[in-house]
Amino acid sequence: MHFADIRFRRMDIVFCLRMEVLIVSFIIIIPCLQKVSLAALSGEEFRPSSEPELRHHRRWPVSVPLRVVSREARQHVSDSAELSVRASEKRTLRPSSVALGKLLKRDREFRESTTKAPYEMKDESTAAAPLESTPEGLLEVQERFVNWVSYIGSLRHSIYGVAKNQIVERKVLIVDPRRTASSPDRFITIQSAIDAVPENNLIRTKILIAPGIYTEKVLIPYNKPFITLEGSNTETTIIQWSDAASKMGADNNPIGTFRSATVAVDAPYFIARNITFKNTAPIPMLNSNDSQAVAMRISGDASIFLGCRFYGAQDTLYDHKGRHYFQDCYVEGSVDFIFGYALSMYRNCHLHAIGAPYQAVTAQRRDNASDDSGFSFVNCKVTGSGPVYLGRAWGAFSRVIFSFTYMDSIVLPKGWNDWNDPNRQLTVFFGQFRCYGPGANQAGRVSWSKELTLQQAKPFIDVSFIDGNEWSPY
Repeated sequence: MHFADIRFRRMDIVFCLRMEVLIVSFIIIIPCLQKVSLAALSGEEFRPSSEPELRHHRRWPVSVPLRVVSREARQHVSDSAELSVRASEKRTLRPSSVALGKLLKRDREFRESTTKAPYEMKDESTAAAPLESTPEGLLEVQERFVNWVSYIGSLRHSIYGVAKNQIVERKVLIVDPRRTASSPDRFITIQSAIDAVPENNLIRTKILIAPGIYTEKVLIPYNKPFITLEGSNTETTIIQWSDAASKMGADNNPIGTFRSATVAVDAPYFIARNITFKNTAPIPMLNSNDSQAVAMRISGDASIFLGCRFYGAQDTLYDHKGRHYFQDCYVEGSVDFIFGYALSMYRNCHLHAIGAPYQAVTAQRRDNASDDSGFSFVNCKVTGSGPVYLGRAWGAFSRVIFSFTYMDSIVLPKGWNDWNDPNRQLTVFFGQFRCYGPGANQAGRVSWSKELTLQQAKPFIDVSFIDGNEWSPY
């Protein structure tokens, strides 16, 4: 036989042997790969049966493409980030269907967990765990973060900027001291009904208050949003207490203005309708200190008051902070009886000054030009029994505007007071627009107040001044 024929025949034999080895390898490997792929798609971990475990021995890190991570998770991972998976024997692996299957399973669990109630969060010990270097640890941290954002967003705004205020009542509780509480939804006191509302409440809960005088101190804590207090009318539904700032507390110190309130609202999305709020502490002596007696303190955002009455002496309505809307309300007091840091609109309200001479309707505290706060009174009425300023500059950048408001002759010609600090005359924003009545004459006003033009007044007339189109239907 020719030498060349022998050489080619040997090559044919080698080729056939190699093909047989390759075919056998495919017969063994392909079923395993199919199982791995199915496991990855189903989110289940691949577990080989009797076949030996397949391993990759190259020491390269596993790079998981970001496209396999959910959109929620990607928001917290940079475009160049990589999730590294290490083998139990501390050797790194190349990309494998097993690793991707595990990650897809965790990602699916992560997405399912975000559909649970947003207030079902981990305990503090879990929340304080350090960031893990594994995908499981990273996704766990992301899960806690997304749940927290979801809860906060439900109280304020969603990621799309749409308000989450719940206007329609989903649950009704009844307060009636004349009847024995025969059901879980009936209560003797207002505070007991508020206490029955679950923490982190996410549904509008109306508390109907039967006619009567309720002598109690009421607190709506910050973690109980979406509560509505509703009475039959302001003549018959009254909540009253008599604390003043000088009263000694349990710590043997004066309670101060903040804690003197008959009703205090710390929760967002609060609504009150047809209720009278009173602080029955006596009218203070002229130039007396620590006589503040607050009827209502509002510290929660996006609160609404409809057809309510507020009675007190000094510092009646503590419009503390947040965005608030008052409509068809009556406020009575002496010195600075509407005061605070809030961003609030008063529409169709009656402001009545009593007591000592040289009072002030407002004391708004805006301390910086960048602070989004101020009081706007639209279509209101100012009356009283003695001389009164429209406002005093409690803050260096105080902002108060009266529009379309009737002002009785009790309004002092100067109109405004600089809190004995001439420097504030340069920075405050005190103005009026198309006001009328004997006390509305702009001729005698201080030079640093303003008679606004229509263009200047527009931002303060519409509810957009308090972002009302986002959270208020009124």
